[in-house]
Amino acid sequence: MKINTLKAIILFTIVLVIIILKYTGITEYFTFEDLKNNKEHLRNFVKQNYFESVLLYFCVYILVVSLSIPGAAVLSLAGGYLFGTIPGAVYVNFGATIGSGIVFLLCRYLLGEWIQERYKDKLARFNDEINKNGQNYLLTLRLIPVFPFFLINILASLTTVPFTTFIWTTSAGILPASLVYTFAGSQLNNISSLRDILSPKILLSFLLLAFIAFIPVIWNKIKYRGNRKNVY
Repeated sequence: MKINTLKAIILFTIVLVIIILKYTGITEYFTFEDLKNNKEHLRNFVKQNYFESVLLYFCVYILVVSLSIPGAAVLSLAGGYLFGTIPGAVYVNFGATIGSGIVFLLCRYLLGEWIQERYKDKLARFNDEINKNGQNYLLTLRLIPVFPFFLINILASLTTVPFTTFIWTTSAGILPASLVYTFAGSQLNNISSLRDILSPKILLSFLLLAFIAFIPVIWNKIKYRGNRKNVY
């Protein structure tokens, strides 16, 4: 089978699955209101079928992230409510990281390799910057939850950043937000909307962490300019 044919089949399959999920109404279950309305039924199911529930939750989270379906935030809350803050954060982190990895690999295979080959000369300077500071850029973006999660997955795949770097920066970068959302989920009865979770103080904390992650990039820039001045 030719490579282009295989890519077309993969792309068609992904689009078909997204369309089916959309028109069957499954995505409508990933809402805050639906979680609130069914929380007791879900908790009872988890109590009676804990390991099956963890596996199901894990698979659903991977599916939602890998297909870029809205609802990851609600699933994170559900993880905290159903499994507790720490276990829920672990399940969220693994599910989101694996889902992101799938998106990364698919997009790199379908489009990333072609872009890098087609615009190799034009992207040389950009790729050099990514090779030097790519992990800090990714970690910074992951630490700020206001950036679209799926967009970071796609854009990263179009660069030369290694897959292993993408995976560990994703896992480490989303850990604070995972803990915040699962803790909020454990207090679900006291939350009236998703807006109650990301308060200004929490957002400021995320920004501070992102700034710390970005310090090495700033330092490298300052050092590079200093070396250039010494040369001249």
